[in-house]
Amino acid sequence: MLSPIYLLYGDEPYFIDKISNVIQEKAIEEENKNFDEKILYVDKDLDVNSLICDVKSYPMVGHTQLIIVKNVEKLKKIEKLESYFLNPQISTILVLCFKKTITKAGKNKNWFKILKEKFVVFESKKLYPNQVINWLESYLKDKGYTATLKAKAMLIEF
Repeated sequence: MLSPIYLLYGDEPYFIDKISNVIQEKAIEEENKNFDEKILYVDKDLDVNSLICDVKSYPMVGHTQLIIVKNVEKLKKIEKLESYFLNPQISTILVLCFKKTITKAGKNKNWFKILKEKFVVFESKKLYPNQVINWLESYLKDKGYTATLKAKAMLIEF
């Protein structure tokens, strides 16, 4: 069962993109994607009010709609979403991609507390330099590749 709201945030965008891509692959049936899936980017044309309209709407053909919002860190007045967070549309899956660390002050805001208490919140922290080699080895292994130590060092430096 998928959560109705996901907040993916932090300084490591790779994992945020990876998780949102998996949700995008699994949440909506393939035949309904053209109708019930929206990828939105926060810019001058997307404000909180239009986002609220989108998340409160119903799916067109399936039982569920997926709305992935990228660049949420640029969204002004995110606190206006609090009422939606308290009573989300059950037919909507909302994924908020916030590619920035949320400060301590931000984590004390009511909207963040609601999300943390009721939904899925994932912090994507930057890997420490000593963690990168293990991550790279695991990634290469999952893809079916091997690499020499020199090649790994070059990839890490790049």
